[in-house]
Formats: sequence, structure tokens, C-alpha cells
Amino acid sequence: MRFKRIFLMVLDSLGVGEASDAGSYGDSGANTLGHIKENYDLFVPNLAKIGFLNTLNMDENTEVDAYYTIARPNNAGKDTLAGHYEMMGITSNIPFKTFNENGFPIELIDEIETVTGRRVIGNKCSNDNSIIDELGERQVDYGSLIVYTSADSDLQIAAHEDIISPEILYSYCEKVRQLTLNDEFLVGRVIARPFTGSNGKFKLNNAGRKDYPVAPPSKTILDDLNANNYNVIAIGKMNDIFSKTSINKTLKANSNIDAINKLTNVMDKKFTGLCMVN
Repeated sequence: MRFKRIFLMVLDSLGVGEASDAGSYGDSGANTLGHIKENYDLFVPNLAKIGFLNTLNMDENTEVDAYYTIARPNNAGKDTLAGHYEMMGITSNIPFKTFNENGFPIELIDEIETVTGRRVIGNKCSNDNSIIDELGERQVDYGSLIVYTSADSDLQIAAHEDIISPEILYSYCEKVRQLTLNDEFLVGRVIARPFTGSNGKFKLNNAGRKDYPVAPPSKTILDDLNANNYNVIAIGKMNDIFSKTSINKTLKANSNIDAINKLTNVMDKKFTGLCMVN
């Protein structure tokens, strides 16, 4: 069966049940969509029309306008790269390192301070907003770097744009990316997180976010598409995830709604190939 255009939409963290290796990552019982549906009056008519809600129990619904199923991941790890690599045909049996229990080793922190010439604060697992709220004023006062990680295999560096410009922050992240290519510190992504605001009302500049991932270890479906003269269009962070590998057109998205708007705009265009959005 051949298609002229394929649209791949990735809804981060909207799982419909635990993966087979969930217990290895503290995720036993995970079911984001199911738990939302249990606690809220979930209204998603377009997703319902294509059978998305039926994936919760894999019950048969002949009234929907699509095929639906559940994919069981094989790649090791729960990181963004592991999942996206698998979707694009890359097998990875070695998970990237995570540091969400105790933060990064002091040896790495010392190296980061050496190559950037700035003091590191934070060094723990946190979501973006809470750590910016907690340490934003301190970062502004002392010109330090807020270093933290998420549940994924990543090292994120945040700094106020008025204190450290995004361009300088990017240069720091490039240096840290080189440090974290060593096996002992190998994280999937280094992420620059500039923020703005004052008086404790800080806000991440999502448009200024920049990811520095490990380059894909082998060729992907994207390479095959490009080699056969098909379009490969990336919306959102897809371009960062695949290190610009065989992507013909990139559309940056500042928010989820911005990504959706750009997707619907692409749907109105004439092209042959793949459009993917995260």
C-alpha cells in the first residue's frame, strides 16, 4: 500500500498503559490517558473518532475512521531519543544514562564550571518551572548556571537572557555536549533553556530552547526518504532530536497550539513524503 503523504504526530507523555519494562524505570502502573479519563470529563472528539480512547482497553470499535493499535517498544531506556529512534528504524539496546536520583557526579559539575567559567547551582531532578522559580533570582544575582535533569536522559542548563545571552548559553551547551559524550556521562540530550522575567515571575523562553542530542548511530527512515527525493518536514523539536538528519524543512514551534497550527498549515500544502510533529 502506497501513500502520497504521511503525518506522524507524537503526543509526549500521553501513554495508554505501561510498557513491558516499566518496572525497571519506576513506572509500574503508568497510564496517563487512562488516569486523566478517570478523573476528568475528557472531551477529545477528533481523537475519539480515530479510536484513540479504544486503545485503553483495545476494545473493538467498528464505528471509528481509522485503524488503532498499541505499539510495544523494544529499545532500551525511556528517553525521548530511544522512542524516536525506534520509530525511525534504529535499534538501540544500550540506554542513555540518567541522573535523576542524585544529580550529576561532582566530576562532571567541576568540568562544566571549568569550561564555562561559571558556578553551577541546582544539580538535581526537577521540572522546568519549579527550578526556575526556586533558583531564578539566585542565577540573576550571581550569574551562575542552573543545571538540572528531568526523568529523561538529559542535562539542561538555564540562564536569564539579560544575564547570559542565548547565544552564549548555546556556546556553553556545545562545550557541555562534548563533555557528555564520554561513556560515564553519556546523556541523550543537552538542552539550553533561556528564561526571562523578574521579581520571581520567571518564564522559560520556549522559542529560544535548543537541544543538542547525540547524533543517530545509524541511518534512519528519514535518510531513505530523502535519498528517494521525498519531502521530510519536521515541526517542533523533531529537528533537534534527529540532529537535522535528512530533514528538508524545519518549522519551529513555540507551544503546542503553535505546533498544531503549523501542522494544519502544512496539511493544506502540496508535498509528497513525511510530515512529523512533536
